[in-house]
Amino acid sequence: MRIIIFILAMLCTLQSIAQSKQDYTWLWGRQSIPNSTDKRGVKFTFTSNGIKAENHRMKGEVFRQVGLMSDKETGELLFYTNGCSVYNREEKEMPNGNGINDVTPQFDWFCPGGYAAPNNNMVLPDPGNENGYYIIHKPVSLIEEEQNRNETLSINFSYVDMDLDDGLGDITLKNEVIYDEKVTNYGFLNACQHANGEDWWILQPLEDSNVFLSILLTENGFEIRNEQSIGVVHLNDHGTLAQVSYSRDGGLFMINNSENNLMLYDFDRETGLLSNYRNVYLRDYVGLGYNGGLAISPNNRFVYASILDELYQIDLWSTDLQESVLLIDTFVNRADGYDSYFNHILTGPDCKLYITASAGTQFMHVIHNPDELGADCDFQQDGIEAPQFMPGTFSYIYPHWRMDEDKPCDDTMVGLYDVYGVGRNPYTIFPNPVADVAILDVEPEAEIVRYELLTVSGQMIQTAAVSDIETPIDMTELSSGMYFLKVYDVDGAWKVEKIVKE
Repeated sequence: MRIIIFILAMLCTLQSIAQSKQDYTWLWGRQSIPNSTDKRGVKFTFTSNGIKAENHRMKGEVFRQVGLMSDKETGELLFYTNGCSVYNREEKEMPNGNGINDVTPQFDWFCPGGYAAPNNNMVLPDPGNENGYYIIHKPVSLIEEEQNRNETLSINFSYVDMDLDDGLGDITLKNEVIYDEKVTNYGFLNACQHANGEDWWILQPLEDSNVFLSILLTENGFEIRNEQSIGVVHLNDHGTLAQVSYSRDGGLFMINNSENNLMLYDFDRETGLLSNYRNVYLRDYVGLGYNGGLAISPNNRFVYASILDELYQIDLWSTDLQESVLLIDTFVNRADGYDSYFNHILTGPDCKLYITASAGTQFMHVIHNPDELGADCDFQQDGIEAPQFMPGTFSYIYPHWRMDEDKPCDDTMVGLYDVYGVGRNPYTIFPNPVADVAILDVEPEAEIVRYELLTVSGQMIQTAAVSDIETPIDMTELSSGMYFLKVYDVDGAWKVEKIVKE
C-alpha cells in the first residue's frame, strides 16, 4: 500500500467510519522544574489534515513513560497515567487515582514527577466491558546488594471504569497483582490481540532466562497460560531501553535489545506460543548505551530497527534475512546542539512510523512510506516539530488496534498526493461544471480502478469500476449543485475532487 496524509480542507465534512481510534491522541510531557507550576506537555492529534502538535497543560508530570487511552469512536483523550497517578480528560486526578505503583520504597523517588521506568506501563480495553480499561504496570524495586540495578518483582494492574464520575472515570481496583511467582524482566511490555478478536495476549520473559510467560486477558480477567523456553537468555537489564512489537497480523513477535540485536519469533494468536526463533545481527552494541526502536510496515514486509544513531530496514520477504539488512540513515548532529538520536518507533493511524528521540528535544523523525524498499521509504530526520521540548528515552506502548481490519489505516488519512505528487492529479474531469455526463480521463500509468460519486454530506450516489482511459459519469438525473468525486487507485489510495452539476 502506498501511504499519504490527505490534506484537503474542503472535505472536512466527509467523515469515514473508523473501527478503532484509540491511538488518535498521543500525549508527551516533560519533567517540570521543582516547585514550579509549569507542567506543560505536548499533545499530538491525528486528523484528516495530518498530525497536529500543540501545547497541552497537564496536571500530572510525565517523564519516561505514559499510558493513555483515547475514545474508540472519536479519538479524543479519555485518560492517562504517568505511572504515579491517573488523570481524566479534564486533567483532574481520578478518584482513587493516586498511588499507581506505590508498592515499593522507590515510589517516592519517582513520584509525583513521573515514573522513570520505560516499557513498564500500557493500557488495554476490558474484553468484558466496553467502558472498562486495564492499566498494566510493573513497579520497580531496587536490589539492595546492587544499588544500580532495578527489578520488577511483579506485574500489576489497576482498573478504570469510565461509567463512573459522570463519565470521567474512576479507579475501582488499584495495584492488583497479576503475577509475582517469579521475577520478570524489566520492561518488555506490549500486547497482541487473540485470534478471537476480543482477548489480549501479553508475553513477558522471566529474568535471566529464555523462558517466556504468556498471560491472556479475557472478560474474566487475567489468566496465566504458558511458560515456554525458546531462543536466547534475556538478562534483566535488556528490557530497559529495548522495544517489543508484533506484526500487523499478529503472526510475528519481535524484540530489539542491546545484547542480542533483532530477535524474531513466530507467534500463534490462538495458543500464545512462540516458535521458529531467528536472530538478525545489526551492529555491535557494546559500550553504546543505546536506545532501541522497533516497528513493522503496514504490509508486514519490512521491520525497522533503530539503534541510537542508525536506522535499519529488514526485508521479511527475503530468503536471507541477514543479507536483507539495509542501513537507511545515520543520525546527523543538530547545529543547535540538541541531538535527537533515534529511540522508540510508534506507528501512527496514518500508517507512517514516528521515531521518538533519545534525548530531550522538540522533534520526532518520520518514515513517510514504510511499505517501500530502501531509500524509497522516505525517512525524514526531525520531520515533526513540537512547540516545546519533550523528554528523552520516552516510552509509549500500545498494540495494533486495527489488527484484523482490511486496511490498517484510517481512510480519511489515505490519498493520492504522495503517490503522484502534491498538486498533481493523475486524471482530469471534464466538462466541469457538467450538464449531463462527465468524463473521468485517467493517465494509463496511474492504475485508477474505481470511483465513487458523493453528495456534500458524504452519501454515496453511485460507484463504478474504471476500466478505460475515459470513463463516463452519468449525472443527468441529479439535481443542480456541488458533488464530490472520490477516485481510488489499485492500492486503495484515493483523492476527492469537486464536481458541479449545472
